[in-house]
Amino acid sequence: MLRRRKPRRRKNQLRPGHEYPAIRKKDGAFTLYKDKHGLVIGAMEGVHYKEYELQIDPGDKLFIYTDGVPEATDADGEMFGTDRMTEALNTCADGNPYEILQGVRKAVDAFVGDAEQFDDLTMMCLEYKGPQNTAH
Repeated sequence: MLRRRKPRRRKNQLRPGHEYPAIRKKDGAFTLYKDKHGLVIGAMEGVHYKEYELQIDPGDKLFIYTDGVPEATDADGEMFGTDRMTEALNTCADGNPYEILQGVRKAVDAFVGDAEQFDDLTMMCLEYKGPQNTAH
């Protein structure tokens, strides 16, 4: 879960059982942000999740996804994995978020071919543009 606080350039995040987010600093490469995993939401009552902050600056991009992306499997049972996912992200890192999502989807589709999949591919990519000038 993400929450935007004003006026700081930080994103607060909780990770209840989700995959590591990939972050691209402006003009850099996507890398996985390896934080501590939390328990899946709804697994147990009364679970408390630890919140943390990510510093983001104008031009930075954040890619979050479900386990169906790295666990997409080809006909031989090999998984797409986070290395291939990161490679796909960096192939189109200069694109806008839509182009990045399309690039990752094409890479997954090319990898799995006609192999039947048993999970969804849910992805979201955000680019922080910076504060908006509201002066007239």
